[in-house]
Amino acid sequence: MRKIRLIRGLGYLEAVMLGIGFIIGSGIFIMPLLAGREAGTISLISWIIGGVFSILTGLCFAELATKVPGAGGPYAYTHHAFGNTAGFMVGWIFWLYYWVTIAGETLAIAIYLEFLFPQFTYLLRILMASIVTVTLTVINIKGVKLGGRTEDIFTIGKMIPLIIFIVLGIFFVKFSNFQPYIPENKTVLSAIGSSTILILWAYLGAEIITVPQDEIKSAKKNIRRAIMVSILVTNSLYLLIAFVTLGVMSWTKYGTSSTLVDVSKIFMGNTGSIILIIGGLVSIIGALNAVILACARVARAISVDNLFPGFLKHLHKKNKTPDYALVLQTILALILIFAVQDFRSVANLSILLLLVTYLFSCFAVLRLIKKFKGEMFVLESKVVPIIAIIACILFMTQVSIFIWKIFILLIIIGWFVYITRRKKIKQIPPPIQILDSSERYKV
Repeated sequence: MRKIRLIRGLGYLEAVMLGIGFIIGSGIFIMPLLAGREAGTISLISWIIGGVFSILTGLCFAELATKVPGAGGPYAYTHHAFGNTAGFMVGWIFWLYYWVTIAGETLAIAIYLEFLFPQFTYLLRILMASIVTVTLTVINIKGVKLGGRTEDIFTIGKMIPLIIFIVLGIFFVKFSNFQPYIPENKTVLSAIGSSTILILWAYLGAEIITVPQDEIKSAKKNIRRAIMVSILVTNSLYLLIAFVTLGVMSWTKYGTSSTLVDVSKIFMGNTGSIILIIGGLVSIIGALNAVILACARVARAISVDNLFPGFLKHLHKKNKTPDYALVLQTILALILIFAVQDFRSVANLSILLLLVTYLFSCFAVLRLIKKFKGEMFVLESKVVPIIAIIACILFMTQVSIFIWKIFILLIIIGWFVYITRRKKIKQIPPPIQILDSSERYKV
């Protein structure tokens, strides 16, 4: 039987842009104000915590990318480290996370469209945003290179207004706006905890670079570099934006639906607000494009291992893209969008799903280091994944009971899917060989 391969159409720049494009999505345009409402000025501590966490997990993913070849990201790492059962459950959770995120980013577009079309109802704006999602799905079916170039354009387009916001806004910071430092009804720990879980929506996502590994040129070299560059760039931007936001407008004036656009009006006027509106939409659409590209690769990687239904590994005859997986994830995301219609609930569910995925990925680092007899190529110590594991658990305790109930329901559904697949799972071929040290850096 002829073996169909994915096309290696993504270079180092596209990998970096994919990471930045996904990390910088709706979060930085919305979460500084939501976090400010939750924790006041000390939400800056939450931004620092989120940045440190993203660096720790980014180092773990960079280490994993040197040890396990092939597409699938966290799913592939867990599958190789712990076998079929853990591999399936993490793959299931990771795949859920991505198409739930597609729904979240689509709802974020609907929120931002209110600035352009205030006369439209929320439902009509959701419909408009859904059309954007469907269009990006079609673009990604057309080819990974087209999807990657689209991501380059979106990433550059979103960074320009954010840099303008920082450069101009820094001159309008008033330290009196930082007071009071914390809401009256909050303790320091509760404020930091509740704001950090929101901020993670903005920070998480560097693992996306590891997902289309089969389509990245010189993957073993470029992935680890792209992960760290994308994290360092986004961390720097986020801290500066959070500082300017809190310094320009007192957090006591933030409304429930306030965004960076409201802050920009203070020092940029209506013209500046239009720049931020367009920048916000470009940012969200860029993140949406990135997750659409990645979600289908996760589904295909799991399907290739017989853990997901076989039709999800189907590739478009001409473009060699996972077209069936792209269509399915879009349908599921649209169903969730119109069923829930609440951005914050969808974002919190997405965060929990990814934290569980990160938790298993960090355990996979420790397991694979042991398999490699202590050999490490990015990390200097096992302390990094251990701290990341503790952080994941602590962050998970901040998620509401309601979101946990939904998560448990999804796990039960996944377990039934796994039971129905068990006979075919037994026929799975041995996992691809983990690279030894002599092969790991061949390009």
